[in-house]
Amino acid sequence: MKIQRSNPDPTLAQLFDQEPSIDSEAEFKKLMIAEKIVQLLRAQKLSRKELARRMDVPPSRITSMLDGSNNLTIKTLVRIGRALGHDLHQTLVPSGHKVRFTHYDPAKIDSPFTFQATTRKTRKKRTDFNLKPTASDDDSRAA
Repeated sequence: MKIQRSNPDPTLAQLFDQEPSIDSEAEFKKLMIAEKIVQLLRAQKLSRKELARRMDVPPSRITSMLDGSNNLTIKTLVRIGRALGHDLHQTLVPSGHKVRFTHYDPAKIDSPFTFQATTRKTRKKRTDFNLKPTASDDDSRAA
């Protein structure tokens, strides 16, 4: 007797070609956020108990946030960020695009020019841009 399947199982390649469901994508994003929080805790040598103390919540709440069983709200993420000395930054991008964040300390950035708005007696606003001197290790000149 020969058995025929009317609906064969999809191949692995077909499964990866399908767009993930909203639920599975949301679950993945929650796990990514939880992993980032765990990395920050390790980097700062903080325990979950200490994070709970800083957030004024029971330690069991931290565990449930990090194991993905809780739905993290923006407010909760902001509270976690403040407790860890970080700010929350989020964005939406067109489908198929990737995002790369770069963080920097604005106090350590030397702007290539200064901006100064001046007002003349004619009541017209004039804007002056003053270029700063070229860095000593920079041989190139601006165009």
